[in-house]
Amino acid sequence: MLDAALDLFPTDLSLQRQVALAFDAVGIGPDLYVRDNLADGGIEPYPGTYLWASPDIINRTAPSASPTTDFANLADDTLWQNVEAGQDNYVYVRVQNRGLTSSDTTIQVYFSAASTFADPSAWIHVGTLVEADITPGSLRIAGPLTFHEADIP
Repeated sequence: MLDAALDLFPTDLSLQRQVALAFDAVGIGPDLYVRDNLADGGIEPYPGTYLWASPDIINRTAPSASPTTDFANLADDTLWQNVEAGQDNYVYVRVQNRGLTSSDTTIQVYFSAASTFADPSAWIHVGTLVEADITPGSLRIAGPLTFHEADIP
């Protein structure tokens, strides 16, 4: 239904949200989310502040040997490292499914300097991650996505 709404009304994002809310209201479908901060329970739109440092988007200056172990603690929002210029960086994204069915997802990762956070047209596209069959009640750690040295401002 979400794909149909997007195909038929590609510029009406509120219609897509209404379709998703209708399915959520009756307990149908997956509900994938990445938190804005530790207090975010996946409710959209998130009513709080502090939206710029998600504990679920984890940048590392070296790849993790065991992401499922290293990034398993959902209560830890100190797992990320600052992006380092002059070298490749590695981005991991934790995705949770609080819905009732499995789902695939495509994750678009962007970088924004603090000065351009409010202007999505100025964000730098880092890359795309694709995850399949995220089961209900599960956590998936996607990545790493390489943020190439040449693309880091």
